[in-house]
Amino acid sequence: MHLKNDRCHKNIHFLRDDSARVPFAVIGIFLVILSTLISLNLTRMDIKMAKTMSSNIEISAPDQALAYAKFSKQE
Repeated sequence: MHLKNDRCHKNIHFLRDDSARVPFAVIGIFLVILSTLISLNLTRMDIKMAKTMSSNIEISAPDQALAYAKFSKQE
């Protein structure tokens, strides 16, 4: 019975601890979650880029802008 009270007391002490110390496990979990989110975001952007590059849609606006720039430079 005494052992249960000690465990409960340690848990309450941990929750009321105001020393501003963060366990390394909490920092590790935060870093794993953060790196997973960044990895998913980069993968999503890579997939969008691959779809854009592989599509047959011809984008002529940059070509027109370059042609206008060359034309205005010649004058």
